[in-house]
Amino acid sequence: MARLGTHAAHPCHALPWRARISDREPARASGALVFSPRRAGSAPPARPADRRRRRRRGGADNGGDHPQSGGWGKLRTREPGAAFGDRRTRNAGGRNILRQRPPYPDPARIVTVHILEAARVLTGRGQVLTPGTVVLTDRRIVWVGLSRQLPKPWAAVPATARIRLPEATILPGLIDAHVHLSFGGAPRPPVALLATTRMEVAATIHAALRQLRDAGITTVRDLGAPRYIDSSTLADLDAGPRVLTATIPLTVAGGHCAGLGGAVSETAEIDQLVAANATRGADWIKVMVTGGFTTGGRSSPYEPQFTDDQLARIVTAARAHGLPVAAHAHGSAGIRQAVGAGVDSIEHCTWMTPDGFDLDHGVVREIVNRRIMVCPTINHHARDATGRLPWAVRREQLRVMLDAGVRLIPGTDSGIPQTPHDQYAYSLPIWTDLGYSAADIIELATAAAAQALRIDHLTGTLTAGHVGDLIAVPGDPMTDLGALTTPVVVATAGHLHYPDTTTTAEENTRP
Repeated sequence: MARLGTHAAHPCHALPWRARISDREPARASGALVFSPRRAGSAPPARPADRRRRRRRGGADNGGDHPQSGGWGKLRTREPGAAFGDRRTRNAGGRNILRQRPPYPDPARIVTVHILEAARVLTGRGQVLTPGTVVLTDRRIVWVGLSRQLPKPWAAVPATARIRLPEATILPGLIDAHVHLSFGGAPRPPVALLATTRMEVAATIHAALRQLRDAGITTVRDLGAPRYIDSSTLADLDAGPRVLTATIPLTVAGGHCAGLGGAVSETAEIDQLVAANATRGADWIKVMVTGGFTTGGRSSPYEPQFTDDQLARIVTAARAHGLPVAAHAHGSAGIRQAVGAGVDSIEHCTWMTPDGFDLDHGVVREIVNRRIMVCPTINHHARDATGRLPWAVRREQLRVMLDAGVRLIPGTDSGIPQTPHDQYAYSLPIWTDLGYSAADIIELATAAAAQALRIDHLTGTLTAGHVGDLIAVPGDPMTDLGALTTPVVVATAGHLHYPDTTTTAEENTRP
């Protein structure tokens, strides 16, 4: 029988449907719609005396906490609040969940279902479903399609359990490929982190993750953190964005961001720090090939910091741990060095020299041939840039690289001074200056970014089996990219959140 408890009113009517299969577990939240396979008040069916209760072992395939080591092709990642290889959305009790009638038998747990219906659904693969529906169960996507084709098991779910967004668009969650969670966006250089405690930096990181989530960003690549911050710190915030972390960036003594604790020079030091980063849970290795603008001293953005042999050793050490390498490089000499060493991504890539700029077309061709991606770190005020890197010059550089076939991905460098973490969507319209259409930019910020970061097996598109990372925005972002700045629903690994409130969808169902 079914019972419906009281729940807090919400404009989206986001009451999750919970199929309660076993009376050994109570419903997780009061106010949930609960289905039971037996009548209320009746005794549970007796088990045969000789029947043994089987328990499934945890693991990468059965919901255990064992992150898959994807080696060179797929990255190890941590989904907030969920195991990496959980197949529960595709499998319930050993049978296909979509082929069963409600309630879906699962003797071990409760299954939470969210059905989101919108005027249009952008799958991230160039497909537009009008109107469209997305079904989330147990933190993953299990069905995406036209609303009129919703399978009977999901069509039978009560209307009160659905999230109806008749004027909105659902699309994959946004991906920012270059952030600094521990910097906070305050007008102070990263060296100021030397005067902060671990707890203070952790608080800054958690505030940044909340900002990112509210802005509809469901995955970030954090390219540089202090020596005492590791993957456990990033995992503390439940229902936050997925974080691909580089932990401590490698630099030289007195070099760019040396205050984060990653100064190395000897081969043994390089090997030790790369190994330590891998142990801390790094998904990427970050190396400061050139100096930067936020660090003084011997840090020059125009010149390489490492010798060719040192940089080659860093790449070799990263390969030994199955990790790709992201190279911070402003100066043309550093970009040439990074390409020669075989890095996997170049951050900034501004082609600067002490006297101006020197875009090397031969190096650009080599970037294309080696399939190195470039994250130009375009933030929301890029068009207003003057001085050392005026937008007119930068725009021409990016057009040359784009025309040559360089793979560009969006990232904002958020966390540096005057660049808050919630401005990503405001930076995306700037990409139209490079010839991208709105549809191209949406794909660039979702599916293309996921592929470039080697997590397209997890996220980036609305695909059955992928993690439940999505956003809903008012109107149609295909005609107005500004819609991306005001998401009304954000799902990170299936956790629903409303940016205009401080509660999750599950909490909104409580009396």
